[in-house]
Amino acid sequence: LVSSARCTLTLRCELSGEFLDGLEQFSHVWVLFIFHKNTDIQRVFSGEYGGVRGKIRVPRLNGSKKGVFATRSPHHPCPIGLSVAEIVSVDLKRRTVTLSGADIVDGTPVLDLKPYVPFCDSVEGATAPDWVERKTADDPLQTMAVEFSEEGMAAVATAFASSRGVSLYSLDEFIEFVKEALSRDIRSVTQRVRVPLRDERARLHTGAWRVVLCDIDIAYDISDDSRVTIRSAGLVSSSADARRHDEE
Repeated sequence: LVSSARCTLTLRCELSGEFLDGLEQFSHVWVLFIFHKNTDIQRVFSGEYGGVRGKIRVPRLNGSKKGVFATRSPHHPCPIGLSVAEIVSVDLKRRTVTLSGADIVDGTPVLDLKPYVPFCDSVEGATAPDWVERKTADDPLQTMAVEFSEEGMAAVATAFASSRGVSLYSLDEFIEFVKEALSRDIRSVTQRVRVPLRDERARLHTGAWRVVLCDIDIAYDISDDSRVTIRSAGLVSSSADARRHDEE
């Protein structure tokens, strides 16, 4: 969904770089992982399947319900995720794989990697309903534009320069990543449809909504005609803050 999103996967310490040998010959890889942020995960692993709902609200259908197995929702009875990503680099010595476009979040437990093999993974003649097409005529999640206020751009640049560790992006690349990530309305159905104005912040243009990308907490507004304006940004001070913003 966000091709500019980058991440690095690191093998656990008992696995040598030999496990990755030859993977660099492929352009893409399947990533199997656990939806560890799934709010139902404790009930799933305790065997309380009765508490897992059979239908979920589909964001691209404005909350209309579909069966869980007809969706890519994280709320499955077994919360295993599947994402295909482009291989940017493979480092046998460091036991790492850098990927682009993986639909996973920081800290995700990865179960396995499997190379993408075009002749058998791309099914000729496969079909799917309109609401899961990449682009639809009336996509309720498509935003019209993503812009930075002057203060927002300066705040993002300052936070990026102060970020910890080695970034997978240049500043310009990170800005494009932010724009692509917010080119779809990432708010929940309740936030988007049932609560059009979150609180006084939405009317004061100070950033009613938040998203954390690469440890940078970004505050933005979204207008009634689906135009996103980034108002401010700052480094996430702790993992607790990151969890709180992820849940907003």
